[in-house]
Amino acid sequence: ALEEVYTVVYWDQRGSGKSFDPPNIPEESMTVEQFISDLDELVGVLCKRFNKSAVTLFGHSWGSVLGPLYAARFPDKVQAYVGCGQLGDWTRSEMATYEYALREAERRGWRRAVKKLRRIGPPPHDDAKSLLVQRNALAELDGDVSFKNVLRMIRMFHTVPETSVFEMFRVYKVMSFSLDA
Repeated sequence: ALEEVYTVVYWDQRGSGKSFDPPNIPEESMTVEQFISDLDELVGVLCKRFNKSAVTLFGHSWGSVLGPLYAARFPDKVQAYVGCGQLGDWTRSEMATYEYALREAERRGWRRAVKKLRRIGPPPHDDAKSLLVQRNALAELDGDVSFKNVLRMIRMFHTVPETSVFEMFRVYKVMSFSLDA
């Protein structure tokens, strides 16, 4: 594990994960500029605490958007950037996944999924609910919501010290707050 070799800091951007606290986070502060500013503050604290001049930044999913933006703006503070689930052409990617989900649901005869996907229409989706309809259809089509995988997720929430099984129930609220802002 990386933690055995490196000092690893997990950061939940403002309004997501452990920092989900809607009454204390103004919706207008949920901007890319603010996220980059928050990340810069964190990097500053880490560099000072560990007597370093730069960090290695790992960005996953949405973090793979913020990571390169931060590294481009503050190249002297980023020793290396690593992206996982790297987002590239977001608009094209969203359209391709929507079209795949609709086509595959039609091919399999999944009328309920087809109906939901047609109801939200093609991207861009400007609300979390529509985006989650698309994501849920993809997860079902790919088998990610199998009983075995759901149990694996419950076990993960239960066994890692950073979280608890009760946080599973907040996932939709957290995603909605972050995406709708």
